[in-house]
Amino acid sequence: MGASASDPSPLVLEVARRTGNGTVDPSDGHARWEVYRRAMDSPDEWDALLEIVGREPDPSIAMSVVLRMLERVPEAERTAWAERVPLEEKRSSALLRVRELRILEAARGAAAAERAPASDEVPEWSDWLQRRAAEESVSPEVLELLSQSGRTRRVRHVAAQRLRVLRRTR
Repeated sequence: MGASASDPSPLVLEVARRTGNGTVDPSDGHARWEVYRRAMDSPDEWDALLEIVGREPDPSIAMSVVLRMLERVPEAERTAWAERVPLEEKRSSALLRVRELRILEAARGAAAAERAPASDEVPEWSDWLQRRAAEESVSPEVLELLSQSGRTRRVRHVAAQRLRVLRRTR
């Protein structure tokens, strides 16, 4: 039985060889994940990995790879990664993450104070985005909003702590 155009096995084997995985069984999801993990750490393999993700038979594995890659690739490439997720339901989640990363990056940057979200936007953010913004934002406005209206106690606490530290250092 030959490999079909959608079978990732030949590509998985090529990437495994190039990343030092040696002999790998491409029918084993755990073995494929190890190949993908190594490829994610090697920017030279990202084009091959992008091709493989669209052929990955396990949608959860494909989604895990895409979510990790969205934080590694340049913003201009993120949508292409998200669109490779095979299931529409998971693809829409990946596209949401692309939008959330833009918000998070704005909150991380020095210009974040100029682009602070409106108070009614923060409750609409996902738990992931609220948690990451609370942990990483340098914007007093973002941290203030999260400390007051973050969805979880953890988000409110982390944002309040970081806001206190930020105010002491200014």
